[in-house]
Amino acid sequence: MTTTPITRLQSRRTAPPAGPQVPHAEAEPAEKCDSRAAPRKTTRSGAVLRFDASRPQQPVTVQDISSTGAKLLLVGVAKPAFGSLPSLPAEFKLVITNDRIEVDCKLAWQRGTEIGVLFQSAFRPVRMIGKGPDFAKRG
Repeated sequence: MTTTPITRLQSRRTAPPAGPQVPHAEAEPAEKCDSRAAPRKTTRSGAVLRFDASRPQQPVTVQDISSTGAKLLLVGVAKPAFGSLPSLPAEFKLVITNDRIEVDCKLAWQRGTEIGVLFQSAFRPVRMIGKGPDFAKRG
């Protein structure tokens, strides 16, 4: 019977496995690996997109937000089986109802009922009137 020195066995156990490395569950969370310009905060705030007077407001849910933009979910819009959703204008106002603030936005991307927006102005207070989707005062 031949024996293998302990140092040789230890080196076998600690050698990295061949092939691609699979991240472990202890790996850094996605938030820390995110390369965005500003950190995002998850939220589920009610809001509306306000367009020009010729188009009705669109209810949305703010899914996450940062100092530079947000990810929004269109409310009350069904994903079509074929074709695409109606297009949104390139620029509009986002009114966050609970905080009673609005901000000018630019559409960054759209995937189905999810959209990404970039903020184009500072947040400012907005006067709320009535209830429902048409509660934000047009100014």
